Amino acid sequence: MMFQASAVYGVTSQSQNKTGDVALTQMLDTLNIESDGNGGYQCADEVARARGCVPSNPFNTADSLAGQAGIVGFSQEAVDYIGIDTGQTGEIRQFVLKSTLSGDLPIELEEGALSFAAGIEYRKEEARETPDSFRQLGISRDLPIADIVGDFDVVEAFGEIYAPVAEWLNVSLAARVGNYSTVGTTSTYRLGIDAPVSDDFRIRASQSLSVRAPNINDLFSTGATGVAPTNTDPCNGVDLSTSGNIAENCRSISTIADRIDETGSFTLVASEANNTRLLQTGSLDLKEESANSMTLGVVYTPDSNWSVSLDYYDISIEDGITRVGPDVFVNRCYSVSPSDFDASCGGNLIRDTNDGPILNLRSTLINANTIDTSGVDLEVAYVQDNLNMNLVANFLGDYTVTGASGATEEFAGRPIYPDLRVTMSASYDVTDQINL
Repeated sequence: MMFQASAVYGVTSQSQNKTGDVALTQMLDTLNIESDGNGGYQCADEVARARGCVPSNPFNTADSLAGQAGIVGFSQEAVDYIGIDTGQTGEIRQFVLKSTLSGDLPIELEEGALSFAAGIEYRKEEARETPDSFRQLGISRDLPIADIVGDFDVVEAFGEIYAPVAEWLNVSLAARVGNYSTVGTTSTYRLGIDAPVSDDFRIRASQSLSVRAPNINDLFSTGATGVAPTNTDPCNGVDLSTSGNIAENCRSISTIADRIDETGSFTLVASEANNTRLLQTGSLDLKEESANSMTLGVVYTPDSNWSVSLDYYDISIEDGITRVGPDVFVNRCYSVSPSDFDASCGGNLIRDTNDGPILNLRSTLINANTIDTSGVDLEVAYVQDNLNMNLVANFLGDYTVTGASGATEEFAGRPIYPDLRVTMSASYDVTDQINL
C-alpha cells in the first residue's frame, strides 16, 4: 500500500493600466464656463477650478461662449484636467488538500491482483477583480463595469479499480463524488476496457459521465453594461386587438394600457427602442453542466516503429451554461399565462413609469444549451532512430447546439469547426542537445 498527501496554495495577481482616457464629469466642467470678471472666462464650478479646471472648446465652435471667448480646442491645462488613467486589478487564490491511498487488493485474477486507488480532496477557490473607480461609476468613455468578488469550496471523494481480467482484457472503473458549496452534490464515473487481442492489435472503449461546475465568473460576475437590441420589447406594436398571452400581459401594465388608450397602440419611437440598458451578469442559480461520453477505438502497432490509433467518439452535453438573447428572455417572460405573469421578470426588467418602454434589463447566465458532437480521431506515429514523425487528424461528423429558445443549429463544417482538421509534425535529434 502507498499513501500520499499534498497541499498546494497558489496566488495569481494581475494589474492593467490604460492611459489616455477622459473623465466625462470633468469634461463637462470644462464646458460649463462663466466670466471671470477680468475680461476672461473660467470654469463655473468653484471646486473644479480648485482642482485645475480650465475652459475647453472640443468642436472649435465659433458661436459658442467658449468660441466667442477665443478658446479653441484643448489647452494643455485642460488635457491635464480631464485626462485619467483607467485599468483594473485582479487576484485568484486556490488552496488544495489531497490524500491518496493506492495498492493491490487481496483479490487475485487470472492476470494478477486487483489494484485500486482512492482518496479525498478539498479545494477552495477565491477571485476578485476590481476595475478603476471611473469605470465603476460609469464616468469614463468605457462601459460601466462593477467589481467581481466570489469564492466556493468543494470536497470530493474518488476511487478507481483496475482489473486484469484475462490476458486479452483489462477493465477499469472510476468514480468521484463531490459536494460544492454552490451547486451541491455531483457525481461522475468512467468505465474503461482495454483489450490487447494480439501483440500488434488492441481494442479500447470507455463510457463516462463528467460534470463542470460553474466557475467564479459564471456565478458572481456583475457584468458589463451595454444597449439591448431594438427588438427586445415584445409589447412594441401591441394594440387592443392583438391576441395572445404576450399582448394580454402587456396590456396588464398600466403605463402600456394608458398609452394604447391614448394613441391606439404601444409603439416605441426610435429613441425608446434604442435606449434599453442591458446588464449581462452571472447567476448564483446556475447548476453544473454534464456530459455523457462514449469512445470506441483500435490501436495497431505492426512493429516498434509504427503506431496507428483510430477512435470514434460521441459526446452529449446537457445543461450547458449559456446566455439567451435579451429578446428571447423577455419573450419567455411575457408569454406565460397571465395568472403567472411577473412584469418585472423576477426583478430583471424595469420599465419607465411614465411612458412604459424598458429602461433596464438584466440578462443572467442560465443552464440551457444541449451540445451533441461525434467524430473520429486518427493518430499515426513513426519513430526511427533519431527521427520522430506524427500525424493527428479529426473527422468531425456532427456538432449540433440546441439553445435555450429550442432552435437547433449545426456547426460542423464552419471555419471554427471544420469537417477535417489535420496536424503534422516531425523532429530529428541531431545530438542530445540539438533537436530540429
